[in-house]
Formats: sequence, C-alpha cells, structure tokens
Amino acid sequence: MRPADCTIPRSLGFDGRGDAVAVWSAHRSGERSEVMTARLPAGDEAPSRPLAIGRELGAAASGARIALDGAGAAIAVWAGRDAIRANTLR
Repeated sequence: MRPADCTIPRSLGFDGRGDAVAVWSAHRSGERSEVMTARLPAGDEAPSRPLAIGRELGAAASGARIALDGAGAAIAVWAGRDAIRANTLR
C-alpha cells in the first residue's frame, strides 16, 4: 500500500487492557476502496500489519467506525456503495 492511498484512521477504539484497534478507508486509484484495520497493543509490542476487512467499488467505503468491548472483541461499520456494512474482529 502506498502512503498516497491511505487516509488517517477514522476511528480508534480501546479494550480493557489498553490495546487499541484503528479503522480507516484506503482508496486505490478510483478502482476500489478498502476498509482497513490494525491492532495497536498496549506496551512495547509492535502494531499488527494492516488488514483489509471490506472492499467496495470506486471510492464508496466511507465513515468507518469501530467499537470494542472490554475483552477486545470489536465491530467495525462503514457506509458502502448501497448499504451499511459491518465486520466483527477478534
């Protein structure tokens, strides 16, 4: 992924241990957009590699948000081309 394809994380959530999960949309040259996520552990651990959790044609993925419970289970939601989309994460 090139830096020009990314946007700033649109939502950041925290669990009971202080770990964070970020979610954002990455637009790919007008062909498609992807909803990306990465886990950011508390402490000295390195963040996870970004993971695509949703794809839309064109620049249709927008408004990505994330919520976590105290145990670290997360749900990400975003507006797709024709519907609201969601993906659960562990």
